[in-house]
Amino acid sequence: MQGSAIISRPASRYIREFDGLRAIAAISVIAGHAAIAGHIVKSMSPAFIAVRFFFVLSGFLITGILIDQVVNSSRPGQSLKAFYARRCLRIFPPYFAFLIFFLAIGNEYVWKTIAWTATYTSNFCFAFVTAPAPPLSHFWTLAVEEQFYLIWPLAILLLFRKSRNTVIVFMLALITTSVIYRIAAANGGASRQQILHLPIASLDSLVFGALIASLFRVDNSWAKKLLTFMKWTGLLVAIPVVTSVLVAKHFGWAGFPDLNTTGQLFVAVASGAVVIHFASVETNSIFARILRSPVARFLGMISYGIYIYHFPFDRIVYEQFLMKQFGWPDYFPYHFGFVLVATIITASISWYLLERPLLRLKSRFPYSDAGHQVANSDAGLSGNKDKDDSETIEPDEKIRRHVA
Repeated sequence: MQGSAIISRPASRYIREFDGLRAIAAISVIAGHAAIAGHIVKSMSPAFIAVRFFFVLSGFLITGILIDQVVNSSRPGQSLKAFYARRCLRIFPPYFAFLIFFLAIGNEYVWKTIAWTATYTSNFCFAFVTAPAPPLSHFWTLAVEEQFYLIWPLAILLLFRKSRNTVIVFMLALITTSVIYRIAAANGGASRQQILHLPIASLDSLVFGALIASLFRVDNSWAKKLLTFMKWTGLLVAIPVVTSVLVAKHFGWAGFPDLNTTGQLFVAVASGAVVIHFASVETNSIFARILRSPVARFLGMISYGIYIYHFPFDRIVYEQFLMKQFGWPDYFPYHFGFVLVATIITASISWYLLERPLLRLKSRFPYSDAGHQVANSDAGLSGNKDKDDSETIEPDEKIRRHVA
């Protein structure tokens, strides 16, 4: 392995680079929020892009698990129950611990919206009832993912039982519908929350990841060619376009795709190219080695906690307390550094004392007799687990060798 520049993934492996990519995305969310507060950027573009990457990765990993562990099972009903139980063990503990803490200290906004957040419908609340506010402004993404987890397994189970080609056509239709919705909503005068926070608005990112996972499991030449096309389109077209949009947005230039509408699809395609690359081959490039480093993998492991816990440190502790009460400067390095350190400490404590102990209960909810057991993380925003109790999709070996 050390002597090769590119190594095909073995038949059953743990994609360590995904942990590092998740760490980068989580830190980018913190940086994006701190940068807008410190007037470094004029919008939360780094956070916006990081969340879309999380969505693509989530769709990729979750769909792979569903195909490998549920669709290919002789007892799909039992495996589906196991899937939901395992998702609950991963998602619920830090989410509800966060809510309980702010209820206990009497946070007015959390009490006001608890019926929405407790049922993972805060995105609808923000779109139609009340504007998002700290400490829950970022919870809409968790609601979108949970709604996806609730419905998508049933869709995959029903459609894959008929035809995988039907599933792929269905996914392409969903991606198109999502983009059309955002364009129509923006032109129709909808609010930003209505354009971006409803489930249909993020379907292109989530389903694009699901499409990649599905294509990895179609053993024919057109699937291989399409994966290769998607990878290089993302690397050579989407990434430069997204970069240009970010620069244009910062300087107020006109004539570039709007991140809220068509630009989001470019972000999904760029994110998908990265996912395809690391799902296909293992490289010994400097960047890949950084992603596989122990520090990067640990941060990726606790990235779900980083995402959940960071916003109160940003908007409440730093801005409303340290700046106003102690005169700390509205200066990006201070702001970002404080939030990053405080969040990593909190997420680490949460991981070791709350999340990891409960994840051991997953052994009580095994999949029935799935086609093969594989290893890695199983979600985007919801992060990683112990390596010994983890799973991901495994790309078909024949396709993997052709996508490089």
